Order: sequence, then structure tokens, then C-alpha cells
Amino acid sequence: ACALSYATLPDIEEALDEASKRPNFKGALFVLNRVDSRRSLSRDIRAALVNAVGDRLLDTALVDDEHVRESAAGRTTCVQMSPHAQFSTGIRAIASRIMEMTR
Repeated sequence: ACALSYATLPDIEEALDEASKRPNFKGALFVLNRVDSRRSLSRDIRAALVNAVGDRLLDTALVDDEHVRESAAGRTTCVQMSPHAQFSTGIRAIASRIMEMTR
């Protein structure tokens, strides 16, 4: 969740408009990554994205979780190394939502 993510939104929307012309396009969702709800910037970016993309922003955000860095150092995934970590729970929730979209 950084200001650059929000600043690039017009370019992302333009790319999505182009992609939406393809017959197999199923839609797009937005996910906040590396969220730290203690930081005002994370909260501000979330609010700005809700305002900009509405219900296309998933309720599930990927938290800034040390388990991700530890799993990368261990050359594995966070879901495999720390299946109960907040990040792993978020990844599974996002995967479920994507699966719903593609049915």
C-alpha cells in the first residue's frame, strides 16, 4: 500500500480497458499488498482505492508479514512455510475469490 500504487492507477485502468475487449476477459480485482494498518499511508491508500475502484477492491489485503521474507530466504512459499500466517490466510482468500470469478 504505497502512493505509487495509487499514482499508477490511471495506467492500470487503461490497460484493463484494453484487456476488457478480449472475449475471455473475466474482469479485474484490486488487492492491497504490504498493508500495515498502523500506518496512516496504508489507511489513506485504501480509502483512495475504495473511492477510485469501488467494489473491485477486495476486502482481503495482504499484510506486511515477516513470514514472507523468511520464506523467500528459505526458497519456499509463505503458505508452505507458515500456513497460519496472516499473509497465507490472505493469499488463500484471494485465490478463492479468483476461483469464484473464473467459474
